[in-house]
Amino acid sequence: AKSKKPSLIITNMRTSRSLVALLLVAASQQSFAVEMSVGWAGSTSAVGDNSAERLDMVCFPKNCGEADTTVHMVVKTEPHTSDRTTINTMSFPSSTMFSEYVLGDSRTCLKEDQGTNTLSTWGEAGYQPAIETFSQTFVGAGTGAYTEIGGPLFTSRTDLVRRPDLMVGGAHGLVATHDTEELSDNWDLEGELTPWGLTYSGPARFYQQFVMFDSDVTINLGDGADITLAPCDLLHLFNFVREEGNTEVATSADWKFRQPNGFSQAEFVMTGAVAVRQVSPSTIAVEVEKQHFLDMTGATDTSLPEYHHEATGKTYVRMYEWKSTVFCKANAAVDDINFEALTPVWDAEFEAALETYVDEQEVIDRGLEGWTHTEPASGDRPEYTLEFYNIPRDQEPLTYRTDESRHQFDHIHLNLRWKNLPPVSECPTLVWDPTFHALPASSDRTVGLDGVLHCAKDEDCPAHQKCDLQDKRRNLKDAKRRKLFGGMATWGGVCVDAM
Repeated sequence: AKSKKPSLIITNMRTSRSLVALLLVAASQQSFAVEMSVGWAGSTSAVGDNSAERLDMVCFPKNCGEADTTVHMVVKTEPHTSDRTTINTMSFPSSTMFSEYVLGDSRTCLKEDQGTNTLSTWGEAGYQPAIETFSQTFVGAGTGAYTEIGGPLFTSRTDLVRRPDLMVGGAHGLVATHDTEELSDNWDLEGELTPWGLTYSGPARFYQQFVMFDSDVTINLGDGADITLAPCDLLHLFNFVREEGNTEVATSADWKFRQPNGFSQAEFVMTGAVAVRQVSPSTIAVEVEKQHFLDMTGATDTSLPEYHHEATGKTYVRMYEWKSTVFCKANAAVDDINFEALTPVWDAEFEAALETYVDEQEVIDRGLEGWTHTEPASGDRPEYTLEFYNIPRDQEPLTYRTDESRHQFDHIHLNLRWKNLPPVSECPTLVWDPTFHALPASSDRTVGLDGVLHCAKDEDCPAHQKCDLQDKRRNLKDAKRRKLFGGMATWGGVCVDAM
């Protein structure tokens, strides 16, 4: 039987501090024996301009072709996935790039006669990267109404700002911030509805800081709480400004993965191949069956962290993780990037739950604890019920599944909470960080506007398909396709199911 009240896993940070790997965000798993550079995309707003709708941080090899280029895109209102402020992470192979991301020496070595397809805008025929998307959906003090932090009514009143570059030792860093100060000071959304029918309750004051460096950075905070960043990592600090009486903080997060004109997030997630697992006392992670990841993206391999499940023989790759550690700091300006001001809260208790369907036998066998939440009807949207299960401590995958009789998400949805926090007078701002593992570039292949995957050889296609050159020659007789692909002779075929 499922309880109506949350009964969640608790990790006491005093007993697990030696296991905490702090603040490794968007960790790129490719080898960085080569030198990297960082820069802003060509369309980026000027420093201090608060009118930005999107800021793209680019990490690219100093010498063209020596490593993938990683892009971390912070979008104030992401219209394609959530209408929330999101982080979109993607990678590009050395042979193809969107023109706004062609920086440094890449300008001279990306040439058409080398088979490069440099695109001017998103959505044109050509390489389309797989995109990992993260957004937080609400934040609150845990003792009252939670504040929805998405929808144009909310995000249009926030500021996304490019800040001056930052030097730490010899490392060059890019800095951006996102804050709710104007909205919090002039809160007038009480009782208004989000596009998905939830009610705004607030206000909640918070700001986010994003930093990416071109080389390794270690910031010594003492007592085992070092911040260590590899090149191309995105350090994401979520700063929640607390109010008197606040004893806990809660938030919720959505994780999505898709490839435009390739596969949808539903096709990737709603397959029984994605799971959440407690990988250590201080870390939970979203992991994906490796073969599923390779088949969907067309990547030939990946150096993402791997986990082998003995019972099934399946290997999983870790794409995203959330560290339970939180930090305290004094109230400060949004653009004050002072790492040394962070103090770990070792006594904080962390709780985590995944929205998923689990059959009764698995609940019994694993001793899973779950709870439900019913969202009342709003407008044309009917009432729906969400079913959450605590992330078990058995270090076994909790697979994401759907149930046709309940509300179905096409993504991973997590609820998280920190309790046993210091008094507000000692900890006026609470800081936490979600953790990305930047992905390898998908196979260097072309997807057209019609959704057809184009190729030059069998290796360019997913494992269950082959490259059919004859079929492509027939298709090129169509005038529209000639217009889209006529100049791309290196991609003379289409991927079809192997017989």
